[in-house]
Amino acid sequence: MSFKIDTSSSEQASSSTVSQEKASKFDHDERFDLKIALRFLWYASLHHWQLLVISPLVCLLLVTIYIKVWPPTFVAEVVMMAESAEDSERASFYSHWNTFRKNDIGTEISLVASNQIVAPVIDEFGLTYEQVHHPVMSHLVYLWGESWVGNNYRKVKYFFFPKKQSPYSLTEEEIERAKTIKDFKAGISLEPLPDSLVGLMIIKGPSPQVADVANAVADRFIEFRRERFEKEAGSAASSLRVETNLVLEKLVSKEEEIREYHLNNDLLIGLEKDKVEVSQYLVAKFALEDSEALYLGLVEKRKSLLRAFNKEPEERVVGRQIGRNPQLVTLETQLNGLKTSLMNARLRYREGSSEIRDIETQIRLMTLRLKEEAEEMEVSRAMAANGTREDIKNMLNDIDAEISSQKTMYEKRKVFFDELEERLKSLPQKMLGLSALERSRSALQKKHLILNERLAMAETSLKTIRSAPGAFQIVDYASAPDKPVAPKSKLFLLGSILVGISVGFALAVILDLVIQPITIDRLNARKAGPVLAVIRV
Repeated sequence: MSFKIDTSSSEQASSSTVSQEKASKFDHDERFDLKIALRFLWYASLHHWQLLVISPLVCLLLVTIYIKVWPPTFVAEVVMMAESAEDSERASFYSHWNTFRKNDIGTEISLVASNQIVAPVIDEFGLTYEQVHHPVMSHLVYLWGESWVGNNYRKVKYFFFPKKQSPYSLTEEEIERAKTIKDFKAGISLEPLPDSLVGLMIIKGPSPQVADVANAVADRFIEFRRERFEKEAGSAASSLRVETNLVLEKLVSKEEEIREYHLNNDLLIGLEKDKVEVSQYLVAKFALEDSEALYLGLVEKRKSLLRAFNKEPEERVVGRQIGRNPQLVTLETQLNGLKTSLMNARLRYREGSSEIRDIETQIRLMTLRLKEEAEEMEVSRAMAANGTREDIKNMLNDIDAEISSQKTMYEKRKVFFDELEERLKSLPQKMLGLSALERSRSALQKKHLILNERLAMAETSLKTIRSAPGAFQIVDYASAPDKPVAPKSKLFLLGSILVGISVGFALAVILDLVIQPITIDRLNARKAGPVLAVIRV
């Protein structure tokens, strides 16, 4: 054993003291020193070199197991092209036909991955769960279920928690088929190429057989669209045919109903007879109004004549004798007697007595009555029959005869008018009934015409749907892939080695930080004092 002792001079001691002071001054300096970091990594790898060997071996083993256990992924691409959405001539030709409707490429993914397309292809090739592409989680679940641990786990689980049986419980074969269809769908995608009408139908599988499967899916997709449109056209034609016949029967029944309505309501040519009766009704109405006005005029004239007749006296004065009014003479005699009584009373009584006042009051009243009486009055008169009254009476007799005649005519016209009015009361109902029947027949005729046109279109579509060009066409079928796209064995193995080495370095650094063996750098980083010497053994 040999020892090597390195001593430092006083200058080195002083410099270490200065460096210690600087280290103390910049104790919290966080600047990264690459040389120290590399030296730290080198010491960690020397202390834990076993990790640098074990980690790459473990990663290499895991990747090797993955390559052996995980099925390879082959990809097949079928090139498909869609018709342009701006093809105006084709759109005009098929505008009213239900032949080959089309959607954009992005929406067709729901059809490509549907059970109607996937299930027949799986049955055609007899694909099992191991022969289709699996997503990562689905395959992990499958590996867990097929492993010894998974099988025993399920046995223990079902022992303590047995499955509940129900009429809807699936058999093992149905579950296996459902899982196969589900994972097969997950491996199908449809990607449109940018700025074009071309799309790629991409299907993944565990073997080169995926090319034949992809071609079968594409053919089935085109055929399924044809069958779907053919079925829709057939269903449309069938339903339209039934509906057209039903409408035709209703139309014939409505025609018979209209004919019976004409017979029951005495309609000759529509409402022509009723129109004539309406004209007669208007003429009768005007005549009745004229007769009524004439009758009322005669009645008013008779009333006025009757009033004049009642005013005229039966006799007229033909002679008259005028003389003095005897009442006036009597009043004057009485007034003179009162004046004499007043003079006698003034001789007997005092002026202003009650007797005098009474007489004066009687004199004033008598004077007023004298002023009211006429000076002269008729003393006698000569009477004769009134000729005007007789003339008015003759006129009344003539008017009564005319009124009687006019009343009889009015009553006849009123009877005829009432008969017409009674018949015309049912005219609005007849018109409404006939109008409703005509509207119903017109609607049935229009409906029958439209259904006939649509039926002709549907039958033409049904006959030409096989020969009409499809909205989707297969441009290029898939060819068998010569190698899988995943996993890439060489790249994975090389990557596993690099990852293993990186993991080994990381684990070595972590262990070195946890254990912290003594190194020169750690000794220099202490605050107790500088390193005076290093003894290497």
